[in-house]
Amino acid sequence: MKFNLTELVQFSPEQIASRSLTKNLAVTTPITLFAFSAGESISSEKSDLVKVILVLEGALTVQYANQLSEVATHNHLLVIPPLSVHQFSAEKNCRFLQIEIPTSKPKNY
Repeated sequence: MKFNLTELVQFSPEQIASRSLTKNLAVTTPITLFAFSAGESISSEKSDLVKVILVLEGALTVQYANQLSEVATHNHLLVIPPLSVHQFSAEKNCRFLQIEIPTSKPKNY
């Protein structure tokens, strides 16, 4: 199975578009493609899962609750730890892939 990720989700003016790949891939791990039009953002959120973000096009800014921010561009990979409050924004059009992965619990020996 092969996908051209940049063709699976299109930009819409002043909107955020997304497409889930979870069912297509027959997996339980949430895998979602996003296309943020210039100037769009998602308000603060957090997840129990690790978020792995691969920027496919443009630049994505991640702002954390502690006021630190990171900018990722084409082919950059960001890892957002579980329970980290964060928000996404794009100054210009941006496409990215988000994979959410459960954390492993430490084993008691």
